[in-house]
Amino acid sequence: MGETMKQRDKIIFFLGMILVSGLLSAALTAGIFVMQERREKYNLIGEFAGQVARIQPESEPVLAAAWKEYAMSLETGTEDTALVSTDRREDTAPSAAAETDNLLSRWGWREQDIPVPGFAAGMKAAGLGFILGGGLLAAGIWFGACRERQYILLLTEYLEKAGKGEREILSSAGGSAFGLLQDAIDKTVTALYREKENALLERQRFADNLSDIAHQLKTPLTAISLSVQMLPEAACKEQPRQIRKQLARLTRLEESLLVLSRIDAGVLELKTEETDAYTLLVTAADQLQMLFREAGVGLDLPELGEVSLCVDCEWTMEAVMNLFKNCMEHTPPGGTVHCAYAKNPLYTEIRIWDEGDGFAGEDLPHLFERFYRGRDAAAGGTGIGLALARELTERQNGTLRAENLPEGGACFTMHFYCH
Repeated sequence: MGETMKQRDKIIFFLGMILVSGLLSAALTAGIFVMQERREKYNLIGEFAGQVARIQPESEPVLAAAWKEYAMSLETGTEDTALVSTDRREDTAPSAAAETDNLLSRWGWREQDIPVPGFAAGMKAAGLGFILGGGLLAAGIWFGACRERQYILLLTEYLEKAGKGEREILSSAGGSAFGLLQDAIDKTVTALYREKENALLERQRFADNLSDIAHQLKTPLTAISLSVQMLPEAACKEQPRQIRKQLARLTRLEESLLVLSRIDAGVLELKTEETDAYTLLVTAADQLQMLFREAGVGLDLPELGEVSLCVDCEWTMEAVMNLFKNCMEHTPPGGTVHCAYAKNPLYTEIRIWDEGDGFAGEDLPHLFERFYRGRDAAAGGTGIGLALARELTERQNGTLRAENLPEGGACFTMHFYCH
C-alpha cells in the first residue's frame, strides 16, 4: 500500500510539472510569436507603401487613407468602416524631417499600433495559460509546504508522545526525505523503548533480589534478638555484647537493603518541602551523639544564617547521617568532624569533612559503588551507606561528590539545585 501511494504521488507530481511547464512555455511562445509577426508586418507594409509613394508621390494620401480604413476594420472586426483622417495622430503630418523608408513611421504608426488578426484572442489565451500555469505552480508549492508542515507536526507529536511513554504507529511518508527521517526516528525510538524495557526488567530483578535478601535476614535477626533477651546478664558479659553488636549491624544492613530495593523499583516516595539547612544538620547530628561520644570525636556545626532548600527532610537527613558516620570513622580520637553550608542562585551546598588521612587514591573512583569497601574501611561496615547517600541525593535533583582536601582529610560536598 505504501509503495503504491509512493508511485502515485510521483506520477501526479511529474504530470503536474509537465502541465505547468507546457502552459508557461505556450504563453511565452505566443507572446514572442505575436511580437515577431507584428514587427515583420510593420516593416513589410511600411517599406511597400514607401516604395509606392516614391514612384507615385501623389498616391501617398490615398495609401494612408486605405491603410487607415484597413487597420480600423481589423481593430473593430468589421469591413464597413468610414474613412478616417490619414494621420495616426493629429501632430504627425508628413514632413521632410520625418521622411524615412518606412512610410508607416512617417504617418506616426508604431510597431505596437499594428493590428494583428486574432491578436486579442491570442493574448487572452497566452495570458490565461500564464495565469493557469502560474496558479498551478503556486498551488503545487503551497501544497508541498502544507504537506511538509503536516509531516513536521506529525513527527513532533510522535516524539512528544514517545517522550511521555506513549507509543503509536506512524503512517508511511513514502520515499521522500521526510520518509527517510521518519524511518530513522522510528528505529531510534524502537531501540530506546527496547533498552528501556530491558533496563526496567533488570532493575526490577535486582530490586526483587535485594528484597528477598532483606526478608531472609529478618528471620534470623528476630531469632537473635529473642535469644539475647533471654540470656542472663551475669552468665557472660562479652557474648551478649558481641551478639548485640552483630545484631545492630544486621539491622542496619536489612534496613539499607530495603531502602535500596525501594529506590531501584521506583517506589520510594519523596515528599519535597522547604527545609532549613541548619535545622536539618542539627537533627541528623543529634541522632549520632552517642556514636560520636563513644568514638571520642567532636562535631563542629556552626550556625551560618538562614539557608533553605527543598528536599525530603527524613531521607536527606538519612543521607547526611551516613556522611557524618563515614567522617567519624576516619577521624582519630580527639579529632573533629566539620560541617558548613551556603546558598547561591543555582544551588544549596552542604560540606562535611574530617581530620583524617583522606581517601586512598584507588578508592576514590569506587566510593559510591554498592558493597564496595575501601582499603581503610572501618570494621563492621556494610559498604552501602555512601551508595545510599548518593542515591537519595540524586533523587532530589542533587549531586554528591567526594574529594581529598589539600590540607588533609576527606570532604563530601552535596549540591541541591534550585531548578
